[in-house]
Amino acid sequence: MERIVSTKGGLLKESYSWILRHENFRRWEQAIDTNRLLWIKGDPGKGKTMLLCGIIEELEQKKITPIYFFCQATDIQLNTATNALRGLLYMLVRHRPSLIDLFRHKHEDAGKTLFEDRNACNVLCGMIRTALSQQTLRNVVLVIDGLDECTTDLGRLIDFVIDTSSTVKVVASSRNWPSIENGMTGARDKVRICLDLSPRAVSNAVTAFIDVRVGLLVKFDDETQNMIHSYLMENADGTFLWVALVCRQLESSKTSARLAPRMMKEFPPGLDKLYVRMLEVALTSSDRETCRRILAVVSIIYRPVSLVELASLISIDNNTSMSDTQWLEEIIGECGSLLVIKKGIVNFVHQSTKDFLMRKEIICRVMPAGLKKEHHLLSSNSL
Repeated sequence: MERIVSTKGGLLKESYSWILRHENFRRWEQAIDTNRLLWIKGDPGKGKTMLLCGIIEELEQKKITPIYFFCQATDIQLNTATNALRGLLYMLVRHRPSLIDLFRHKHEDAGKTLFEDRNACNVLCGMIRTALSQQTLRNVVLVIDGLDECTTDLGRLIDFVIDTSSTVKVVASSRNWPSIENGMTGARDKVRICLDLSPRAVSNAVTAFIDVRVGLLVKFDDETQNMIHSYLMENADGTFLWVALVCRQLESSKTSARLAPRMMKEFPPGLDKLYVRMLEVALTSSDRETCRRILAVVSIIYRPVSLVELASLISIDNNTSMSDTQWLEEIIGECGSLLVIKKGIVNFVHQSTKDFLMRKEIICRVMPAGLKKEHHLLSSNSL
């Protein structure tokens, strides 16, 4: 969870504490034999992941053990039902090492194929249920973030969530997808919190987020900060991600207080419009071809890529005196905050960023030669 919180810029209590007071959360929290499944759903950028991080922290403070997994569609190690179940089982065993004795014979008989063949989902589900049936694991809550980011065997993961909620409490989050809505119909006693139906609470949380983020823009004087604050308040539309992206642009840019009002007008309201603007910046920069190649590679690769790997995959010579990755970091900075670098690893700032770039009307700009050609080029540069 630390990696998630760090990537998101830290966990702000004022941004999630509202859900702890929500009527449906309290109903789930106080439930004993029914209503064990809490499903939080909302549009991209509404803060679902940070809400779950806040819930996890709250559970830990109450001496309840959260066993969690954060699905991530851009990482092949984090976007399958099997890997989600494997991650949950790992946390259970790490919490109670004595559980190893329950499964040792299975592993000795089957080896690593126990967790890797086509029956892995069924085997892992059974092992987790066995673990949860132990008396030593009564005070446990399962937390799964981003069901929509499970790109393989999503139906199985939803079935697991529903089945397991008959035994222990479960928290799950997702976007407003009809397929997930249909899958969740099997959970009769679920408690639902729809962020779209809590606009005032979400708006107040975003306001607190704006207060903190603007306060960090120390290079601007008070008058400029007030102007930025007002613009964010008027245009955020209850979207944390939009605020974070705009502030990140302001932090990384060389914009002075004098030019700030003009720059703010370049940040249109709405995630899609902001993404369009950021893409325009990247594809009209002096390094536009390199920016395009970077965005293409990160869009089609199956896991987050390191700076060193990316330098070889984009197949563009570095003729500067900079180090192998320093020049690349600078060019990534020209990609308009579409990408983020953490500990030398490059990834999209949010799953919705990749979704945007892979749209039919956008992908032709990032990959003008076509998706197949980009895959072929990527394969060639990997050899």
